[in-house]
Amino acid sequence: DMQRGWQMSRTWVESPDTSQRCQIVADKLLTAIENGNQAGIGMFSAYILSRLEGVTAVDIDTSGDMNETRFSF
Repeated sequence: DMQRGWQMSRTWVESPDTSQRCQIVADKLLTAIENGNQAGIGMFSAYILSRLEGVTAVDIDTSGDMNETRFSF
């Protein structure tokens, strides 16, 4: 899905890199948390953990700009 590009807030990203892909997934993770979607929470968390070696925390931006989501290592 992301191979065809992705709308990241106000910016179209033609080919998201690993960090951007994880920001996109973190945005989906936030929605899963808000909706109590346990399967989605697990799946999106696993995606981030598998792509960002050593990640210890995800600070998901809630202002509507997924580009501001940050990862701690």
